[in-house]
Amino acid sequence: MNFAALLQLPYDQKTDIIDIDSILDRLPRTPREVAKQFLSDHGRKGEFQSQYSQVNLKAVAWHRTVVTAGAITKATVSPGFREWFDIVSQRPDGFQAHGWRCIDDRKAVQTHWKEFGTWLVPPIFLRSNVIVSSSDNYLVEGHTRVGLLAGLINKGILHPESTHTIWLGTYEAHPHTNAGPQPRSTNQTSVICKSDLNTPTAHNQKERQANFGGLP
Repeated sequence: MNFAALLQLPYDQKTDIIDIDSILDRLPRTPREVAKQFLSDHGRKGEFQSQYSQVNLKAVAWHRTVVTAGAITKATVSPGFREWFDIVSQRPDGFQAHGWRCIDDRKAVQTHWKEFGTWLVPPIFLRSNVIVSSSDNYLVEGHTRVGLLAGLINKGILHPESTHTIWLGTYEAHPHTNAGPQPRSTNQTSVICKSDLNTPTAHNQKERQANFGGLP
């Protein structure tokens, strides 16, 4: 099932959001959190279809992974989202005057960043074997979150070695798929990171070593 096939699924005509249960029926290996953020919320949007229409969703394996902030912020950003990314990265300019209130209007978001130094919901990336590029990783969803992280690093509020949970999608070898990388991207990132073994929670988890530039 390619990303383009999402256009054939039932959706809310008022919001253009695709029915998530219909997605998960067809893609049972896809984590619900990824299906919601990436496929359901954005599957009918032209800018997403133009980038990901040929991605073989059935062949993508999703890994919930802990990565350093410095590596995350080096991943490729789509030109269509670069301006917004840069705008958001300037929010921490007001940190000295307003504290964590400068990052977002929502109290829950402010509180979570203040207590844990990271986002509530992990953003989503694709490996370069899914989207062809000179970069190892491509930011798919979460430009506000990652832009904000970049600004917090630039202002010295968070350290580049601080760790944050992301979703990373990659093609894995399978004899019955014709999955191949799709055109896109620039930039490069490669770093040692940690990946969940037994639980999807972002905190207090058992971890194993993995490589952001190529999961085992």
